Amino acid sequence: MVVDATPAAFGASVPNRWTGGANIARQLFDKRIDVILGGGASYFEAEKQNGEDLIAKFKQAGYGITTTKEELSSINEPEKLLGLFHPTYMNFKLDKEVLHSQEPSLPEMTSKALDILSRGDKGFFLMAEGARIDHMEHAADITGIWKETIEFDQTVKVVVNWAKNRNDTLIVVLADHETMGTSASETMDITALKKIRVSSEYMSKQLTFDKNNEINPESVVSTFKKYAHISLTDQEVDQFIDNVRKNKTLVYPQHQIDWEIGSTIARHHKAGVADRSTRAASSTGGHTANMIPVFASGPGSEAFDGVIENTDISKIITKAAGVPFTPGQHKKRGMNTSFLF
Repeated sequence: MVVDATPAAFGASVPNRWTGGANIARQLFDKRIDVILGGGASYFEAEKQNGEDLIAKFKQAGYGITTTKEELSSINEPEKLLGLFHPTYMNFKLDKEVLHSQEPSLPEMTSKALDILSRGDKGFFLMAEGARIDHMEHAADITGIWKETIEFDQTVKVVVNWAKNRNDTLIVVLADHETMGTSASETMDITALKKIRVSSEYMSKQLTFDKNNEINPESVVSTFKKYAHISLTDQEVDQFIDNVRKNKTLVYPQHQIDWEIGSTIARHHKAGVADRSTRAASSTGGHTANMIPVFASGPGSEAFDGVIENTDISKIITKAAGVPFTPGQHKKRGMNTSFLF
């Protein structure tokens, strides 16, 4: 979602990420960011913009507008492009088939962004985020993590192939943090996990509730059986419902059911993730301080060596691009930077 924390930080500044979405959308317009592709269309619409249609303003300012994969593919390379493909977060890779999604993939969006940005002669900065990997990790949804990570890997391939015959492009691939202590554990039943075809979030929406808003046990049994191919015992069903009922500490309360589903599947298939109770007690929903890898290629990449403080990453990039590191001041130079995470 283009107004979410990571992409928004490269084009806007607001006091609160949760309440500042509409403000972020306005700042992206005010700063005339060249290419904006992703979810979050509702934040640009009149309802959240005090009656003003911000998408129409982008169009009046000369932006090409796309809302589907087909439109993105066929649009005649405008100088500036706004593509909004979902009201909020774009669908998980796992769910695109069952939902008949018309959204482009991350590699497709990245490729289009490169096509547009590379036509200038002053260089550019491109940030492409595999945002939903983190969401899958919060849910301990191992199958979803795998699918989202593969799509991100394909995105890196697109950028590397684009830059392979150039000597003016720095590519940096990293994450801002790790979530849920996820690991490819020796005991994990990979074969069973690969058979799952929808996300834990999709499964949560298949559950039914009684008049007291309690989960119907029969729907838990049928959902796990149909979508996760797991036959839960009566005790496991009761425990699942009790966990949902008692878990009021989540930083994202709207995900208490799908996160519980993911943890149940992960436990059943012996996947390496933090216990659900650890996530519930976390103020971030399961972020950890585990080290994350940083990969880099191109001019300036030699500086990405050894253990690096996370706040030094931006300094290394701006130095490689020949831009003085002065917060709030930006000047285009003749170098391209692709920043993927």
